[in-house]
Formats: sequence, structure tokens, C-alpha cells
Amino acid sequence: MTHRIRALAAPPHRIGWKLATLVALFAAVGSASLAAAATSGAGAGRFAATFDAHAGLPLIKSCPALGPGGQKIENRYRGTMTANGEEYALNFTLEALYDSTAGLGSAEGRWQLTDPRTSDVVGRGEAIAVVRGLDPAQLELIGLLMGQVDPPEPDLPTQKLLGTVAISITDGTHMTGAVGDPGGMPSAGLLLPAVHC
Repeated sequence: MTHRIRALAAPPHRIGWKLATLVALFAAVGSASLAAAATSGAGAGRFAATFDAHAGLPLIKSCPALGPGGQKIENRYRGTMTANGEEYALNFTLEALYDSTAGLGSAEGRWQLTDPRTSDVVGRGEAIAVVRGLDPAQLELIGLLMGQVDPPEPDLPTQKLLGTVAISITDGTHMTGAVGDPGGMPSAGLLLPAVHC
């Protein structure tokens, strides 16, 4: 009991130092890792996530090189990605080359995940997909999401993220999707240590 009393009666500069140490410790422990949310260890593991994001109206330009219905569609989406109950801030930039006559196209994107509690970037990467749909405001994308995410523990290597992705775009401004196998999607996502052997 006297030890506790002495700690509380310590000079103000020592109390401040101890408080700062505790705050730093809680911040380090509380910082989310996408890999930790998805896997339980340092090895390879299955990964599944869902996301929901919104954007302003897309920038749509004519692209005659694709044919009479050729279009280039660009937009920047902001929202959330949820993996194993953990939520991350998602920024997703998408560019699609699309033939409205055929209802087909291709898309490329860049994504970044941020821990909303610390504003630390915890993952980033790219996506490529096949685009289907007859209306540029209502598109379905099936493809591959790849990138790197923070490891589950600081002393472990960065994790590679590789997974099939299904994306729905409605009204040109709302993007929802899934990576891996949430809700019975017939494919898998994978987290693997980014090491060279």
C-alpha cells in the first residue's frame, strides 16, 4: 500500500512521465492490425472482408478507341472495410475502361486502409477486375485485390494480401464489395508473410 501512495505522491514531472508511458503503451496495444484481425499468427492464413464506400458523381469521358460505346469512368470512394469485426477507413480510387454497347470492360484501382483510432496507414495495394453491366452507373466488377498490410506483431514481416474481390457499383456513387469468402463467396483471400526464401 505504501508503494502506491509513494507513486501518487511522486513529483509532478515523474507523474507526467509515467502517464506519458502508460498512454504510449495503450496506444501501441490498441493500434489495429489488419493481419491480426484476419489471422492468428505469423504464417499464411485465410482472409475475408467486406467494404462499403461512397463517392461523388463519377467522371465519365468518351473513349472512341474502345468503339462507339467506349467510356473511361473514374471515381474516388471513401468508406470502411471490415475484417473479423475490426473496421478500417478505406480510400479506393477506381478507373474503368468500359464499352457500354457490349456491357464489358476492365478496371484498375488503388486502395489504402487507415486505422481510424491512430490515422496510421495499415494497408495499401491495387485491384484489377473485369467489368460487367449495361449502365455505367450500375456495374459489377469481379477481380483480384492485392497489396501489403501491417503484420499482426511488430517483429513479424509485412503481410501480402491476395484475394478475389467482387464489387457492385450503384448509382455511380455507392460501392459495396467483398474480398475472400465472406457470406459464401466461392473463392478465398490469402494473407502470407512477405518474405524471400
